[in-house]
Amino acid sequence: MRQHHTEAPRESATERRPARATGRQGLAATGRGRVTRDSILDLQRTAGNGVARRLVRSTAAERTTPHVGPAPVVQRAPYGLDRPPSQGAFVSDAVRLRTTQGRLSLRDFAGALRKSIDVQLKAAGVPTVTWNIGPGSGPNGSFDSTTWTLSVNTSAFSARTPRPTTLGQLTEPEVSEVVGTLYHEARHADQDVLIIRNLLGQRRSVAQVAAATGMPVTVVDAVKAARYPAALDPDQVGHAERMFAVMYGPHKQFLGFLLKHGSAFVELDDFAGGATTGTTAPHVATFAAWQAGALRLHLQQLAALKQPTQVETALRARLQAVDAELTTFLTQWKALTTDPASVDIDDVRDLAASVRDEVLATYKSLEGEVDAFRLDDAVKAAFAAALAAAKAKAAAAKASSKPKPKRKGKP
Repeated sequence: MRQHHTEAPRESATERRPARATGRQGLAATGRGRVTRDSILDLQRTAGNGVARRLVRSTAAERTTPHVGPAPVVQRAPYGLDRPPSQGAFVSDAVRLRTTQGRLSLRDFAGALRKSIDVQLKAAGVPTVTWNIGPGSGPNGSFDSTTWTLSVNTSAFSARTPRPTTLGQLTEPEVSEVVGTLYHEARHADQDVLIIRNLLGQRRSVAQVAAATGMPVTVVDAVKAARYPAALDPDQVGHAERMFAVMYGPHKQFLGFLLKHGSAFVELDDFAGGATTGTTAPHVATFAAWQAGALRLHLQQLAALKQPTQVETALRARLQAVDAELTTFLTQWKALTTDPASVDIDDVRDLAASVRDEVLATYKSLEGEVDAFRLDDAVKAAFAAALAAAKAKAAAAKASSKPKPKRKGKP
């Protein structure tokens, strides 16, 4: 999504609760995988602070389902930041900064990474992105396609106290997360260019593309005027259409809910970790209203499709799982808040965690997020390997530079 939080790996809210035996009602699902708190905050790439990072619009053109056929079997040709030379150049710059520029302020560190990314974006034909870098509140990074702006909150580079102020004071996991974050967020600009190119290829006007996506007319104009080395191949077209469908098109409802109500998701996780029913109640009401209205309507629309694509079939299954978890949780929540003695609150907390997990799984299955997280992980892995190699090389050089002890001669 379009916002990201960086810090060393932490436990989820559920994991912060003491372990317990299964409740008397037997409501908690057993053997469920637990997501980490970082995964929860990853979701806030777009939804954090309730600030919409994409306009959720509805036009007559969008109500016609585009061809969002099955996921490509043949791997598509890499584009933009996915190209190995782009990743390699960025990782090299990041390693150089980490190993030689420890005194950089966090703002200057982010600014140096920005310069590296901007070079790669320009080479890929991505219109100039505006960056806002500095201390603040909320997630550590976000890309807003409606203003074509990538914001970086240096205050969120670490959760430790006292807060680090320089690159050298950050831990390696913190640096790695920042490196992955900025590349991930910049990838969303890459993706939007692909979407724009595909829509223009359908003979839509600049104004129509801007209206369908909420992106600035100046950005769409710049993409139209640019010259790219090759036309989109069939796999890239499919990729663009699948992203459009869930971000701007007929299946944008789920992401639209998260854009508007990201805080409800985080509060649900907090309840799973021990928050009170009083503070959680308004957010549960948000989920209940969504389920009764937009979610059920979307499921009906998906069910009514005569020839659903593979993507639509998969999305329907995901949303059905979310709906089922919500139904179970809301039933027990009502019992908890009307007759507390009738249920075990820890069982209800586990059910809240199950809803959280299904929502997160659905979000991370969206085409754009699968792609962005793939690059995020690839860049972090490459950075870790290159940094280890640089350290080993430096250690070997240091060892070889030490004067060898003189051998004592024979008497």
